[in-house]
Amino acid sequence: MLGNAGMSALERRVIAFREAGLDEAAIAVKFRRSPRFIRQVLSIGELRKNLEEGRSGVERADNSPADKMSPRQRVVVKWRERGASYAEIASRLRRSPLYVRRIERLARLRSG
Repeated sequence: MLGNAGMSALERRVIAFREAGLDEAAIAVKFRRSPRFIRQVLSIGELRKNLEEGRSGVERADNSPADKMSPRQRVVVKWRERGASYAEIASRLRRSPLYVRRIERLARLRSG
């Protein structure tokens, strides 16, 4: 069952441990899972959190170019700006790299 910000209880707990300063290995020990599993939970939780923030309906006074993009487009652009490859983003979104390229291209067109 999904809770606040569309995240599951597991995602909220893992993110809370991360914000408390624990690394992925320490969190993995707490949940008796692998660090890879924890990384996946963190990336999915971050995606859901970003998508929910995009749906929050909060109006921005500056009317920035990001306001013209969909939540998915903002997430893709943010990850690309942080240096993530198309393949990395595609695996997080469970889509193809071509899909990610198209989303980024559309976002760049919308933002001007």
